[in-house]
Amino acid sequence: MARARRIWSPTRSGLSTAGLVDAVVGWHLASVRQAVAAWICGAIPYVNTALYEGGEVTPGVFLIGEAPAFQLRPAVKWLRNEHGVRRWYIVVNDYVRPRVTTRAARICARSCGGQVVNEIVVPLGTSHFSTVLRQVRDSAADAVLMLLVGEGAAHFNRAFAAAGSGQVDAAAQHAHAVGTKIRYTMPTSENNPFARLPEVPRFSVTSTTISDGESWPPAQMSGAFGVPGGQDISPQLSWSGAPDGTRSYAVTIYDPDAPTGAGFWHWAVADIPASLTELPEGAGDGTGAMLPEGAFELNNDAHAARFTGAAPPAGHGVHRYFIIVHALDVDTIGVPADSTPSFLGFNIASHILGRAWLVATAEIPAS
Repeated sequence: MARARRIWSPTRSGLSTAGLVDAVVGWHLASVRQAVAAWICGAIPYVNTALYEGGEVTPGVFLIGEAPAFQLRPAVKWLRNEHGVRRWYIVVNDYVRPRVTTRAARICARSCGGQVVNEIVVPLGTSHFSTVLRQVRDSAADAVLMLLVGEGAAHFNRAFAAAGSGQVDAAAQHAHAVGTKIRYTMPTSENNPFARLPEVPRFSVTSTTISDGESWPPAQMSGAFGVPGGQDISPQLSWSGAPDGTRSYAVTIYDPDAPTGAGFWHWAVADIPASLTELPEGAGDGTGAMLPEGAFELNNDAHAARFTGAAPPAGHGVHRYFIIVHALDVDTIGVPADSTPSFLGFNIASHILGRAWLVATAEIPAS
């Protein structure tokens, strides 16, 4: 900026008439943009391409970058619909655009059925983020929205990535939104259970046992695996809005964050008739007494044909449990009762019309 003043100041009033400069184009932060606009004073057009905070009305200043609402809403909505992200943690600089974007983020999160669980304001130029990452880890947020500018953004990105090696335990297990470009770092390296499945319409599922994005109650933890208070009781589920042509349903509960290389299947029920749109709490007790006629439970990864509750390893961070209702185009999926849930899933992929899901969480602190 100082160099620009030395070159242009003597001829500022005659820039356009002398034909030396037709316009100024730049990618500038708010403070620089305001200084450039004031110095040019409308003599020639000034085009700023950077993201900005919105509300600019200075004559001759043209801003082609997106304002906060347009930056955030598509990404927040996509992450909510495709990955169940509802709980956001914001790391923000005390600066014009980040402050405005934070306000927009709260609105976007609420409009998409989520919330900002916490936000931390750090000074411009911050280079050490170990304390911030510990707070992110302890918050059980689903995603981080990073609203830092300059070198601070680079330092945070490096610290966030380094946390994945164990420096800050579970911090790298959270989604990370950098500015408006999403870098979604699923736990244990992109273990998104929908990543390679057919894209189909989503319908609705609710539960009186668990709210989407919340922690399992004690009854849904695993007493069989020694979790204190665990009872291995399957959740109540109700669903609606399945696609036309649905002839049966399957229900699965899967933890993609289990340290197995293949996740952990907690429950799998097949051949639920299309006329049924609810399972009562405790239906996965292994007796089949609360399942509709024709439906059956498959062996889960604990080798039990029933629901086995959550039991993440102590100190392993937050695990997600995808509770999924699959709408199918066949009356019976055609797999033997002694099949694995993975084999059931393979067959579901050929007959899927739609899916509905909730995501529960669980964490057992290190002793």
